[in-house]
Amino acid sequence: MLIWSRREIENYLCYPEALLAYARGGERDDMFGRVEAQRRRTQMEECVRELYGEVVEKLDAIVEVASQAAPAADRDIM
Repeated sequence: MLIWSRREIENYLCYPEALLAYARGGERDDMFGRVEAQRRRTQMEECVRELYGEVVEKLDAIVEVASQAAPAADRDIM
């Protein structure tokens, strides 16, 4: 029997918080480590913003097409 578990890493990777924590982690806690962690976090924030922007645009397009199709379907029924 296969049981799904939220402990599997792929369940968390698409959360922006997890990606940002990954980018920030693993650096030394000194001046250079903090600068590098901030640089990596900034880069990850840009990537997340770009990725989510594309997803939102596609979802908006799908909603627009669906909303235009719904009235046509209603007219066919009447």
